[in-house]
Amino acid sequence: MNFLRRFRLRIFVESTQIKASIASSFLMLLQMRLFFLKLFVIKAWGVIGTSFVYASLLISLKSGRTQIKYRGGIHGLRVLQVQVF
Repeated sequence: MNFLRRFRLRIFVESTQIKASIASSFLMLLQMRLFFLKLFVIKAWGVIGTSFVYASLLISLKSGRTQIKYRGGIHGLRVLQVQVF
């Protein structure tokens, strides 16, 4: 499968509110090949008077030789890149 080498995919998912549990549930779809998962919740705070809870998180998922990097922030969950080596 040489065509999969150096394959890079950029996906942007925009959302106004996100919680760490939503990101975790999204990653559970990949549990078949999940070997290593690190979840860092950098900052999380709530805005008084609104129902928005903003979380800034960095998820590094490594499954075999596939590396997927996620970064969440004010604008929601963002898939930075998917690399298949």
